[in-house]
Amino acid sequence: MWRWQRAEGTPEPTVVPAQEQEGRSSEVLLNGVAVSVAVRKDFPFTHDTEGRNFRALVTLVPERFDVARLASFSGAYAAKEKPFEVTEVSDDATYDVGYLKAEVGVVDVPESLRHLIGPVKGKAQPPVKLTAQGFEVAGKISGSRLIPLPLDMPEVSTAAEAVRDATTGTLYGVTKDREGLIIAYSEADKSWRVVTSMDENDAKTVFMDEVGRRLIMPMDLAQRTGLAILYLDDGDDALVDSVDMDELIGLNDIYDPANELPPTLVAVGIDGDMLLLIATKDQALVRLDPSVAKHWRAYLVDVTTGEVDLVGYSGAPYIGKAGEAVVPPCPSIRTSRCGKGMVMPLSLNVSQSAR
Repeated sequence: MWRWQRAEGTPEPTVVPAQEQEGRSSEVLLNGVAVSVAVRKDFPFTHDTEGRNFRALVTLVPERFDVARLASFSGAYAAKEKPFEVTEVSDDATYDVGYLKAEVGVVDVPESLRHLIGPVKGKAQPPVKLTAQGFEVAGKISGSRLIPLPLDMPEVSTAAEAVRDATTGTLYGVTKDREGLIIAYSEADKSWRVVTSMDENDAKTVFMDEVGRRLIMPMDLAQRTGLAILYLDDGDDALVDSVDMDELIGLNDIYDPANELPPTLVAVGIDGDMLLLIATKDQALVRLDPSVAKHWRAYLVDVTTGEVDLVGYSGAPYIGKAGEAVVPPCPSIRTSRCGKGMVMPLSLNVSQSAR
């Protein structure tokens, strides 16, 4: 049961529950009087002001009710002892459907990288892969070949994607178990070696910067927001340089931070020290189903400072369809008039009891 207390002078609200289960609906009392409600089965369930479900709500409210924006939000995972109080309109920019528009276009993207802004395309098989058995190298004609891992090398249980240095013909792979190691195999002299330790930094993907002679490894965002960089020309003295990155604006829009692992940062190109990263679903999933990469964010990162700029993004995700849902008539959802307004449930005191 939902109990709503409307302060004097507050426009009469229309209550729109989002029904989660078939055949179950909560009773709604407005100032002690039972009122009829229009159940919306397509509304996403969210109790926080971040995540893809909240973005879907921000998108659906103006679309379903012909208003300009969501103006206020209160939520909780479970009903609280104290009621929700909605007393003012929020000026939070993230309540706007197109709030990311103001974030892009701030910096010039190098011309060589502009065509790479977009969803990451899944490949049937990566060119190089490090497994427990060794390096697997994809062939253009004869299929994959395995370069077996010698017995005197550390075991590999979990690895990030591997890369090939076209200049030297060296294969590099990064392990993610224990401290993490960068392992190399030279095609020239058929030798294996451990290049250096990752110091417990988990790399999610690996990118080869041929011009800058460095391996750039975006970190697992579940661990931290940053890059690990290995300068290859340092030889036996090579150490992993750690670079912390600024906030990734808009990242939380494409997943549920409370229940899902963060997206993967995939490096797709570099120009000087400016690296283009695409945030997308895990690449293993992309290869199985390319459609999961349709929601993405593109970031331009200065690998020397960690400064980040949002330079592109996909449309906000939609959840569900209108189906048989009933849209309330215009006057019942407005503050004072029809037309493009804002949803403003002002001065409402709401409590819920289990039933």
